[in-house]
Amino acid sequence: DDLVFKALADANRRALLDRLRQHARAFKRPFFLEVVQKLQGDTARQQQQDQQQKEPTHWSRGAQSWWDAAAGRVLLPLIQNAKADPYLRLEAVVAAGSVADPALTDALLDVIADPTPSIRSATLRALAQRDPQGFVFILSGLDIDSDWTVRAALADMLATLPESAGLPRLRALLDDTDQRVIPSVLNALARLKPADAATILLARLKADDAVVRVAAAKGLAELKIGNSGAALVEAYRFGQRDTTYIARAAALTALADLKSPEAAPAITEALADKDWAVRVRAAELLNRLDPAADADHRIRPVPTGRASDFYNASRLTAPPVSTRRLGWLPSITPTASGSDGRSAMPSARSIRSPALTPRRRPSPRRVS
Repeated sequence: DDLVFKALADANRRALLDRLRQHARAFKRPFFLEVVQKLQGDTARQQQQDQQQKEPTHWSRGAQSWWDAAAGRVLLPLIQNAKADPYLRLEAVVAAGSVADPALTDALLDVIADPTPSIRSATLRALAQRDPQGFVFILSGLDIDSDWTVRAALADMLATLPESAGLPRLRALLDDTDQRVIPSVLNALARLKPADAATILLARLKADDAVVRVAAAKGLAELKIGNSGAALVEAYRFGQRDTTYIARAAALTALADLKSPEAAPAITEALADKDWAVRVRAAELLNRLDPAADADHRIRPVPTGRASDFYNASRLTAPPVSTRRLGWLPSITPTASGSDGRSAMPSARSIRSPALTPRRRPSPRRVS
């Protein structure tokens, strides 16, 4: 940290970047990336203030070119060094997406097959950020990644491309065998808004995976598909079989956001849901639709997961095993009657278990 703060006051910017590059391995966190980002703004402002010319764009471009070349010299060795700290290398790959140094493109293409999935995902993001047009050609020469996190990250990146470039690849990812990829694909489709997006999202409301149904419900609300109310109600009831409540809560939220006619009856039904979290969410949504519904009181009592007659069972009210037969509990018998004529019960100290009574430590012997 001392090196970073000392470097911030250094007037020689080029020497500063060289020093940061030499000592990059000593950092536990990528402080130098934050420093060079600050230097980018400081250098551009200093250039404009000193020159004060009529063509500030010319000098701004010159400062940006100097920044790209200087930052590239810092980031390039970290990206190319496979033995560098993986977290530091990951930050360098992420930072390379905003640096227009041509040498970084070749370095990123070399690590696109890195054994670490997070670095592969960051490399794809950086390449898409640097050159969206060329990123499509890069994808055409790549095989489907074996790690699901990389495929999910790819779906997120495809949403940033034009529909003609990203949609064909997204349709292929819809058939992914790992259901953890599908939510990212549905989110990307909701952003690209193809003509058949509503049909795809409605079909995914019946998926077995609860997270997929959550993404489908959010997508329908984002696209403002007004005729999806009945399907969302069915999705809420279908989610009663889940061990988690997220799909039911997402369906109710989508109904309220769309303000469909089926919203109020379905949310009222959810006030008696088996999960307390869904009841609370339903009360919030119903109060939003109808402030006079008094939903906060209608969600009680809190569900326990047991039938109402469970607590009246004889095994609870009259257990077959007496606690007196456990051996270490003494028999509690009334003592002599008190002044009020009632038998007095022993105090808590008198019924203490002998096994739990602490032993007295022997007093130390006196040495004459």
